[in-house]
Amino acid sequence: MQAREGLVDILNHQQAANRMNSCICHLFDVYYRRHRGRELKSRIATVYNYLGNALIRNGKLEDAASKHEQSLEMQLGIYGPNKPHLSIAESLINLGVVYEIQGKLDKALEKHQQSLEMYRAIHAQKKLHSDIAASLSHLGSVYEGLDELEKALKKHQKSLEMYRAIHGPNKVHPHIAALLSHLGSVYQRLGKLDEALKKYQESLEMFRVIHGPDKPHPKIAASFSRLGRVYREQGKLDKALEKTV
Repeated sequence: MQAREGLVDILNHQQAANRMNSCICHLFDVYYRRHRGRELKSRIATVYNYLGNALIRNGKLEDAASKHEQSLEMQLGIYGPNKPHLSIAESLINLGVVYEIQGKLDKALEKHQQSLEMYRAIHAQKKLHSDIAASLSHLGSVYEGLDELEKALKKHQKSLEMYRAIHGPNKVHPHIAALLSHLGSVYQRLGKLDEALKKYQESLEMFRVIHGPDKPHPKIAASFSRLGRVYREQGKLDKALEKTV
């Protein structure tokens, strides 16, 4: 049943990518034959962005990177290279995600830093915004990949603080649950196992509230597995076995 659902998801993503390709062809036809307006060019760039995301989900990372690069180039041409704009920031963060998945961490770091700077300029009056929090979280993940764990810890902590300031300190939210898990991972790699255990437990509790305490879910299963690994490192084999069974 799960294999069938996975196949359906893949087919859905492929169909979405095919529809977006057709949409791009149509928009280019309109753009070159009838108009040369900024609004239509912006729509084409947006479609490239959506297509890039669909290709990521379909595992076609080179194609995804190409579409996001085209989208970014087009957005920069529309709004200017020095103009903070949400569409440019979105393209930067999407490119950073693709590069991170590809293991091109230096390039991912550059794009996420640029997106963070741009989001901070865009949301300067509010200072607290989910776009900024998301960029901080992405930077934390890249620093993890680069083994710069103290930097990763700081970025994830800042992101968590911002999400909690936005949603409330006791709010159950998927982004907060994910960040708690990221923090647990960093603490574990730093050898701070008690801190890691605490964050993993908080993350598990939140995911169980979100998805249901008795409902099977990959994020809940992954949380149990992480807890089991920490208990094993602590030499608490009975507890490790309990979490991984």
